[in-house]
Amino acid sequence: MANKQRETDGMMRVSPPLLEELRRMIEESRRSLAAAVNAAMTMLNWRIGKQIVATLSQQLSWSHFCELMRNFYAEMYRVERWRAQGSARSIGNLLKEVK
Repeated sequence: MANKQRETDGMMRVSPPLLEELRRMIEESRRSLAAAVNAAMTMLNWRIGKQIVATLSQQLSWSHFCELMRNFYAEMYRVERWRAQGSARSIGNLLKEVK
């Protein structure tokens, strides 16, 4: 029985360099997967937004869009706690993200 235990213990030992390499490979795969998922989600959100704008532009007038934008920014002021001084910069940053 003791001999069998020694064999099992010997098989479970992994050299530190091998273990480090396996960890590196796993972490690299995780990062790659996260990047792929983020890219796919970004593209999906862009396509959804494009479809919404295409549909709404056929149904709404320019004044409706202006009202929607005003409501959007009012909500951003509330949620993001924007101050009046930094609002132009914040809006400009959001517009840069959209482009």
